Amino acid sequence: MINFEILGRVTASRGDWVASLTRQQQHLLSVLVLAGGGPVDRPSLETALWDEQLHSPEGGVKRVVSELRARLEPAYRDAGDPIPGASDTYRLRLASDQADVLRFRAKLAEARRAAGPRSTDLMRAALEEWGSDGKGLYGGRPLSGLPGHWADARRTALRLEHRDAVIHCLEQDLREGRFDRLVRECEQLADEPDALHDSDFVQLWVTAAHRTGLPGRADQILRLAEDSARRHLQRPLDRRLQELAERIRTDSTRTPGRAMSDRDRNRDGTDGNRDGRVVFNNYDNTTVAMQTAEASGNMTFHMPAKDAPVKVQAEEEPEA
Repeated sequence: MINFEILGRVTASRGDWVASLTRQQQHLLSVLVLAGGGPVDRPSLETALWDEQLHSPEGGVKRVVSELRARLEPAYRDAGDPIPGASDTYRLRLASDQADVLRFRAKLAEARRAAGPRSTDLMRAALEEWGSDGKGLYGGRPLSGLPGHWADARRTALRLEHRDAVIHCLEQDLREGRFDRLVRECEQLADEPDALHDSDFVQLWVTAAHRTGLPGRADQILRLAEDSARRHLQRPLDRRLQELAERIRTDSTRTPGRAMSDRDRNRDGTDGNRDGRVVFNNYDNTTVAMQTAEASGNMTFHMPAKDAPVKVQAEEEPEA
């Protein structure tokens, strides 16, 4: 069975066979795949393929369709014309399970009809359709290499679909009290610069960090988000996050020593790492490191110059 992929680079494959496609052929294939096998009229195809030009080339759509058809025919064998045309429209002959984006959206729809952990399991299965290209909160770069307004708009929509599915999974972790797991997942997702500019994501990350019993760690995340918003978006931290920061600081003041008071936590490190070290990457790949102690003690904050690593070191109290 032939398989179409657009959630990363645009390809068509069957077994060991992979179609060799030019960028324009990939562009046309993407339009037809996103149509789900339905007909697309010639003006729509012209807009998608030549949206930066006032007029499309004479016979442009017909030529690109013919070229793509020739590239796909070896995989269709006796299945007929890969791109049948009728009444100035064209469609791609495919089933709903033959394209990664169609499988992704079908699983998303099933997940939304479910509830609780079952819904989250289906969401995670849907995200697997992005494969190794689906990195970070927003899923990397679908329609990779395709230029133009049409590709940019569809790419943005697909990245938001990926983001919403990830947020759903993170929210379920929060509801079920899996705070350490949620923090670890957020640390990995934060490698993508835009993640620090997503208020919902940062709120989940900060809340989970605070609920682990390490409010200082939550404060570090908020400062990363605040610095990134100021430097790269030229705006202050979202008001919702400012209010969250104030609540966390108030709560920490009311419960002194909370950051190091949980003696029953994982002795391999509060985040599951054996050395207790957590590293966050910010927009410029600078780092903020935290070294947590296994016993309660005083916290010493070393504040270097701007844009340098910030280290937080726990100092154990001397034995009596």
